Amino acid sequence: MARILALDPGQTLGFAVLDYQESNSAEKVWNLEGTGTTIAPVLRSSGKVELEMKPVKSEGFDWKKVPYQIQNLLDSWDPDLVVLEDYRVYGSKFASGHIGRRNLTSELIGAIEQEAAISQLEVIRLPASKKGSWPEARIRSMYPTALEAEKPHAFDAVLLGLVALEEKYDWKPIYAWRERTNQP
Repeated sequence: MARILALDPGQTLGFAVLDYQESNSAEKVWNLEGTGTTIAPVLRSSGKVELEMKPVKSEGFDWKKVPYQIQNLLDSWDPDLVVLEDYRVYGSKFASGHIGRRNLTSELIGAIEQEAAISQLEVIRLPASKKGSWPEARIRSMYPTALEAEKPHAFDAVLLGLVALEEKYDWKPIYAWRERTNQP
């Protein structure tokens, strides 16, 4: 069995814990494309952590408790992989609001990566746009358990975990695999 801890960073940190193991059951399973090996991803937990940080006068935050909160999350779930929603600023009229300012989400991503490195955990970042590969109709048919997660942060974390299974490990929901290969 392996475990993914997916995180949607922000002042409210959304999280999802997905376990996956080989499975031969008739449940909705995923297939490692072209191998016949199947897994059954299980949503162990999802939720949000209200990070304990206080604004300080220099437009920053008092981060004293945040590393402990992050490490507690890592220790509690003992993941094999940490998946983060990446944060990027694109050229637009809204981007000018970032000029000359510190950015909480970027700093939090760095803090998470630091704590993961201390724990010797692999971290991958996925752009927010990747969650679009899991529209609600696809979720309902292939992983309805995701709909139980609280929106928006925990739900987004579940989607990141599902994307990681597809992107990093090349796992695909078996129904999609059967359709592409015309397998029974």
